[in-house]
Amino acid sequence: MSGAQRISDVLVVGEALVDVVRRPGEEDVVHAGGSPFNVAVGLGRLGVSVELGAQVGADEHGELLRGQLDRADVLLADLAPPPSRTSSAVAVLADDGSASYAFGLTWDPAGPLSASGRAAVHVGSLGIAIEPGATTVSTLVADAAAQGVVVSLDPNVRLSVEPDHARWRELVDRLLPSVTVLKMSDEDAEVLYPGRDLAELVAELAAPGRVVAVTRGGDGAVLGSPAGVVERPGPSVDVADTIGAGDSFMAAMLAWLCDREWPAASELDAGDLESLLTWCSAAATITVGRPGADPPWRAELAPTR
Repeated sequence: MSGAQRISDVLVVGEALVDVVRRPGEEDVVHAGGSPFNVAVGLGRLGVSVELGAQVGADEHGELLRGQLDRADVLLADLAPPPSRTSSAVAVLADDGSASYAFGLTWDPAGPLSASGRAAVHVGSLGIAIEPGATTVSTLVADAAAQGVVVSLDPNVRLSVEPDHARWRELVDRLLPSVTVLKMSDEDAEVLYPGRDLAELVAELAAPGRVVAVTRGGDGAVLGSPAGVVERPGPSVDVADTIGAGDSFMAAMLAWLCDREWPAASELDAGDLESLLTWCSAAATITVGRPGADPPWRAELAPTR
């Protein structure tokens, strides 16, 4: 759908890349990936009107990304300057399906990007960390918040790209005053807020008026709003790999809120939180059951209402 003339409800900005998945003793497998890319595809598959602002090369890997975006009905804003090659991440899988990453990236969008006409803007991962693009993203986030647009953040910390824990905390702190929907993994939380009890951390971050989730892999997730905190244990599932599971959870959070016309965090009660957590956990569970970042389609999930 690249080039279609419409303004999508949600603008996702950040890296789009290919995951080269490597298992010991097996041939490499290439999947479309990048956390913002995965979130955009997840939103598109869940029926949300979405546009991805990313730098995608005019190469074979770029065509792979464009094809997946088209199939999910995601608009692509090709951000200038065009990269000479599409960014990549080599994901080395352990026996339990968990992944470690090495990256080859370009992130220098000329900007400026606009939040005008959007219901929500989502950012995160390497898009908030790699300069000069990170400054462009920070400006977009501040502009969105000033316009009353919902701002969503998943820091998706990657120490292999930026190893300084304090730098990640600085990046998140710079964006957090504008953020009303926040999702992170327990690994992110340990880098950003080391040693904190996750339920207490969620309550603290949610108190100013945010919806906040911390995913815990096979141990489930914690979700909170100013109304309180709910927890859900992880389901019993055969794990193909964990690539994209957190992104599917994030996309499901935004889709659930979109279905309800973007309520403020203060409007969500305990029953809403249970419904939201059930929906997001189901999306992540489907994703870990199949290889690569392959988020669910709307028909695969129970209705949100």
